[in-house]
Amino acid sequence: MKSPFPGMDPYLESRWGDLHLSLIAFTRSQLRPQLSKDLRARAEENIVVENEEDDTVSAPWKPDVRVIERPDGTTPSTAMEGGVALVEPLVLEWEYDPEIQRSIRIIDVSDGSRVITVIEFFSPTNKTDSRDRKRYRRKQRDLIDGGVNLVEIDLIRQGAYLMAVPRSIIPRDYLGQYGVCVTRGGEPSKAELYRIELRSQLPAFRIPLRETDRDVQLDLQALLEKAYEEGGNNDIDYTKEANPPLTGEDAKWADALLRKQGKR
Repeated sequence: MKSPFPGMDPYLESRWGDLHLSLIAFTRSQLRPQLSKDLRARAEENIVVENEEDDTVSAPWKPDVRVIERPDGTTPSTAMEGGVALVEPLVLEWEYDPEIQRSIRIIDVSDGSRVITVIEFFSPTNKTDSRDRKRYRRKQRDLIDGGVNLVEIDLIRQGAYLMAVPRSIIPRDYLGQYGVCVTRGGEPSKAELYRIELRSQLPAFRIPLRETDRDVQLDLQALLEKAYEEGGNNDIDYTKEANPPLTGEDAKWADALLRKQGKR
């Protein structure tokens, strides 16, 4: 089943966790056959650990194996060591879920696995949480200063502007609900911007590699359609408002579109 929207489906923003995982996996699959034998597309997962008391953030670290243990609810027995009774503590449990940052990295395995290109899909927390924006801006600066190609894909309507190209220099009529920004390594003051409207299909665009390589292509529309279908999104209730809701002319257009297709 396909989405009733021609491009990005605004109802998917509330399911971003699942959609994000699919987009990362399908991006890797789409790029892999286009890469030369000494380049690899790898899905990377970083966990960021933050100290809330002094607002410091540790360097991102990658787990080799992520193990989650859940208590079975049984009461531990009292142990004895050297005749001294151990006092049993009160065991408290709460939900702890560290911020996970995912991206695609294209690496050169012939050159010590050097990172050539990083592809970032913005998440809602990237754009709405001030601390997460600060972390991303630091990562963005490090990549660009390091001469790495950076591809930023924004399919989130809510939150602050986050792309590498300054918003102030973008012509007003080129600002859409979504967008793609490509910054090529070694050209930190130059970017390729792709404007994306809610009412249009998502574009296919060029992904830069090494200077000696030809660009490869990423078809965003094909990625989204595959993610929508395989994510089991046929249970979306389009009679309700999207989250966040559409407004103005976009809301009227979406209502007419959904009614025409029998979704409302």
